[in-house]
This record gives sequence, C-alpha cells and structure tokens, in this order.
Amino acid sequence: MDIKGIARSAVAIVVIVIVIIAGIGAWLATRPPAGKQPGEIWIAMVTDVGGRGDMSFNDMGFRGCDLAKEQGIVDKVTEVISTTAADYLPNLRMLASSGDYDLIIPIGFLLTEATATVAKEYPQQNFACIDFSPSWTEFPYTPGTLAVLFREEQSGALEGALAGLIAAQYSKPNVGIVLGMEIPPVIRYEIGFRYGLYWAIGPNGWYENKFGTTAPGIGATATKIIYDYTGAFDNPALGKTTAEAQLAHDLAVDWGAAGATGLGVFTAVEDYHTAHNIPTGQPPFIMGVDADQDWMKPGLVIGSGMKRIDQAVVHVCQLVRENQFKATVQSTGGILTLGMAEGASGISNPDITLDDAIQFAVAHEQLTGESVLPATPENIKATVKAMREAQPAWVWEGLSELENKIRAGTIVVPSVSDHDTAENYRALWA
Repeated sequence: MDIKGIARSAVAIVVIVIVIIAGIGAWLATRPPAGKQPGEIWIAMVTDVGGRGDMSFNDMGFRGCDLAKEQGIVDKVTEVISTTAADYLPNLRMLASSGDYDLIIPIGFLLTEATATVAKEYPQQNFACIDFSPSWTEFPYTPGTLAVLFREEQSGALEGALAGLIAAQYSKPNVGIVLGMEIPPVIRYEIGFRYGLYWAIGPNGWYENKFGTTAPGIGATATKIIYDYTGAFDNPALGKTTAEAQLAHDLAVDWGAAGATGLGVFTAVEDYHTAHNIPTGQPPFIMGVDADQDWMKPGLVIGSGMKRIDQAVVHVCQLVRENQFKATVQSTGGILTLGMAEGASGISNPDITLDDAIQFAVAHEQLTGESVLPATPENIKATVKAMREAQPAWVWEGLSELENKIRAGTIVVPSVSDHDTAENYRALWA
C-alpha cells in the first residue's frame, strides 16, 4: 500500500473512532442515572437557610414532595438543605449537572440569583421556583424555568380583617406583626394585612357599616399596627424578643410572618398569658402563617394565613408526570400565580384544614423524632373549636364576607412587592 493509501486508511480509522466516541458520549448523556428505571420521575428540593423545622414555609414544601411521592406522581425525592447563602449556587449546580432530576425545586426568594445563574447554564433542566421568579428581564428566559408565585395579599387581607374584628370585640387598641425580610412575598403579606384591617374596622368599614359606630378600641387609635421587620427567617429567639416588645402595646393579636423566626411569637404570647394570668381563649391571640398553625398553641392561635406551598409542589410535579411542564412554561410566559381560586391562598378553617395540619405535625415527628404536638389530636381539635365558638358570630360573618368577595373577584386586594410603594400604603393604612 502506498503512503497515500495508508494515510486514507488512517483517516478512515480516526473518523470511525470519533463516531464511536461520539455515540458513546451521546449514550452517556441520555442514559438514565444509576438506579433510575425507565418512566421514573425524580425530583429534588433545595431550601434556603431556613431548612426544615420552621413548621410553615419550608416544611410545607417538603410536605408537597412527600404528597407527590405518596400519590405516585414522583418516584424519588432528594432533599438538599442549604446551611448558608453560599450553599445555594453549588447545591443547584450539583443537581443540575447530574442530569438525574426531572424537576429541581428551589424554594424561597433567597435562591433567586443562584437559580437564575444555574438555569442559564442548564436551560433544558426543569426548575419550579417556589415563591420567586429568577432575576431576568424577560420571561420565559429558558424553556425549563417556571416561577410559581402566590397571592399572599389575599391571605394577608383575611388575617388583617380577623385581627381587626378581634380587636374590636375586646376593645384592644393595636395589633402586631413580626415579619422576616422585606422581600416581595413578605411585603405582599404585610400590605394585604393592612388592607384587610382597614376594610374591617377603618372609616366606613365593615364594622361601622354593620353596627353604625366606630370599632371600639382600635377604631379610635391613630396607629393601629405595631410592626417590625426582623431581617431573618431562621431566628426564633429574635422573633420572641421582637414580639415581647410589641406586646407592651396591649395587642389583640400578634402575627408571626417570618418563617422559623415567627415561631418566637408563639412562645412570647404564651409566656405573656402565663405572666399576666390570662386564660386560654382570651387576647392577645397568635396568628399563624403559610400553613395552618392553629394546632401549635391550641386556644391561643385565632387563625393562620394559608399559602398552600404543598399543593403547588404537587401541581408542578404532576405537570412533569404528564409531560406538560415545558408547555406550561410557554403558555404562562414562565410565571404561574396561584391564589384563592386555585386553593393556594386563604385562612385556616378547623372544619377543613386542621386535620391535615395535625397529620403534617405527626409526619414531622415521625421524620425527625422531635415531639411537637402539644396534646392529642382530639384535644387539640376540641380546644381550637371551643376558642372559635367563644367569639361572637359577627367576627366570622365579617371574615366570611371578605373571603367570598375576594374569591368572587368583587374585591381585589392590592399586590405590592417593592419598598417604595409599600411605604405609600403604610402611610395610608397605619
């Protein structure tokens, strides 16, 4: 064989080798991960620094993953808990680069920047961003990224109305709010609360129209809301000291809208009752957030604003199972907003949500070994029911009227996400 022939043969061999290598590479890129069977759906959830144990936001996300697995929607759930903000980017990148997961669920506004970065690096990877949208100027920026937002203002409005009506019932001058970081979902909660409060007990509000007089106590108070942003979601001790300072203002209720930080409100109010010999079923009451937290201090929690993160997680997992996730990204423009109409917002109801919440606590105990239920389920339900029945019927009448009007769309609660606009509403509804 001459030199040219040898060269041609060598080139042919090289081409064949390249083709074989390319084929192997393609197979490696598309093969299921070790242990993953055809047709299986694997998901992963990445938390912010709050982690497990907040009994509200993050725990509701984990509950949604558990429900999706129990219902056969997904086959494997991986939990990745971030201990510091520096963990967000490597945690997300580790999961996306593996190619193992049909859906990655970053949960919480604090993961905004990290998710935006990793989603750009892996545009075909499915991300369901719970409670935030990536910091992009156009949506959808990638075909696999869906922002799942909530109408916190609706739940906040119901909490505010209930707080105002309870204050009127007991002639209390103020209500309190302990908030986490001043970020969009928390601002929406806060301004929604202010709206609901003034709808209930403000000038020409529900109470005045029903009874023909200004609401006792809070109706005549210039500054009705004592509120503080703590800047943290993972500090119950800070939540407790913040609530203790607020309780000096003779509050009707104190609302902990701050993740695990808000758990400090529960302790502070309970201690206040003990120190002042106030019986259960009397103010100051606690208000819960995100999940039905009425079970946590039975007889002291008058209501909880609900953000059904668990149901939202089940919903996006079902989209993946039905191969509709990317189509939903396209049809929604990358932003899916859920509210009362979708069962994702509202306020706790012992006839509807309490049983599920107690089972949520039971599951938490089984998973962690930590005892959290303060009494038997039967005792908790009886105590919560007795507390609510001890309040006048008109309190629940007013709350129900606002809830029905929001659901029907005849009342649209302002949705405010930025500081400057919030400041305007704070001045309007102090």
